[in-house]
Amino acid sequence: MEYQQTEKQFQLEDKRAKPLSLSTIHSEEQEEHYLDIVHKEEFFNLANDYRINIKTLFTKILTLREKHRFNIFLRNIKEKNGIRIMDSLMYIEEGYARFNQMIKTLDQENTHLMKTEASEIGTKYKMPTNWLNDFLEFEQK
Repeated sequence: MEYQQTEKQFQLEDKRAKPLSLSTIHSEEQEEHYLDIVHKEEFFNLANDYRINIKTLFTKILTLREKHRFNIFLRNIKEKNGIRIMDSLMYIEEGYARFNQMIKTLDQENTHLMKTEASEIGTKYKMPTNWLNDFLEFEQK
């Protein structure tokens, strides 16, 4: 009789237990999702601080002054708050404007910064080299 009781004890399992690898992956996804929400809220709060109404900005054709203010805003929040230009455009794209429409409003400096950000993320977006880069690399050697 004791043998049967011990056999039943071995069959009990804790259904709440999860393998470590699955719970770690799940918690990392939750953490990334939470951080994305925090960055998005910070972006829209900063837009309000800079008096840029994202909801209505791209509902009409932008004037040169509005384009300039938008570019300065993107550059400032990248430098001061660490919010990448790519992320800013994705936040706006989620509900207020098309990505192509926003790309057309970027000035040359912000376009270059965004390409640099993309090249840091993956090799798929490698920046083309130019003669100045080759010259500066030659000087370093």
